[in-house]
Amino acid sequence: MEKQQSYIEVFNANYYGKSKEAKELEPLLKETYKGDSYIPWAVLERMMRQQDPESEIIKSYSSETGYIKLSKYALESEDVDGDRVVSSTNWSLSPMVQVKVTFMGHSVAEVFPVQDKSYAAPKYVDQNLVNKALQRAATRAIARITGLGLSLYEGKDLQFEDEESTPKPKPKNVKETKQKVKVTKPKATKTKEVQNEKITDVTHYYIDSQGKPVSYTAKEVAKLDVGVLVNLKEINKEEYEALNDKAPSGHLQLESSNVLNVLKLIRNNDEAVVNKILAKYNKVFIKSYKKAISLEQTDEEILDVLKLVKDSDKFEKTFTKLIVQEGGKA
Repeated sequence: MEKQQSYIEVFNANYYGKSKEAKELEPLLKETYKGDSYIPWAVLERMMRQQDPESEIIKSYSSETGYIKLSKYALESEDVDGDRVVSSTNWSLSPMVQVKVTFMGHSVAEVFPVQDKSYAAPKYVDQNLVNKALQRAATRAIARITGLGLSLYEGKDLQFEDEESTPKPKPKNVKETKQKVKVTKPKATKTKEVQNEKITDVTHYYIDSQGKPVSYTAKEVAKLDVGVLVNLKEINKEEYEALNDKAPSGHLQLESSNVLNVLKLIRNNDEAVVNKILAKYNKVFIKSYKKAISLEQTDEEILDVLKLVKDSDKFEKTFTKLIVQEGGKA
């Protein structure tokens, strides 16, 4: 009866190219358009399951941001304008994904950045980029936990050798590339990362997931949910104004964080509580705007009404107070 191998024995056999699966790996390598070698995710997943049918791949998922783990931080800048020092704040988002792989009772988690085709941080995240990041994360995690193709990530030659042979030369289709990163420093600008510091009221302009132009101050951006932030594409002021000129009149184009927070209160609280409060506000909405809000409406339809409120900050505070008084959650 063949002795069952331990985890470390399987790992070493995979890493040193002695296992059956590892010996199949070399001709299955692919190249990117830049000449970088990579292992297709389906190849490693198949090999892992052949060695351990009970192996498992778990992709981290959140109800708020889906498969994305998003962190944000502020970049504060000071520019000299004549005799004045003008402060501004830009927000930087770091979209990541996380995949956990379990093999022969051992587990490893891989956190991987969402990248564009040039391996750089994308300006806009879509489902295709997220899917690619998940597959790349799974591939790396499988390599780390099984040893299959791991040496490729170490920047060394892949070793496909028999016990009595020396390592073979590097395959022709494996090319090492070094990416040069050019860093340009802005003129007359001092930049530093800040967390939880005072943020100035510089306005930022975006296109939302519906293709509408929206604008937020830096303070409002700091309050936005990550689920909203990840779907915003930043544009300049000229583009924003041009899009606003094309938009139909009669609607406020700014979807402030106050309005979004009220929408969240409407969706996350008990229907009876929300309906009682809406009954009061709808009298005003109908009189002023010829519109009303109901829970059967879509988020966009509700926002169309909420955006018409002039003082959104005061409205949010009053609505929140009424929710709490009725036993709801703020």
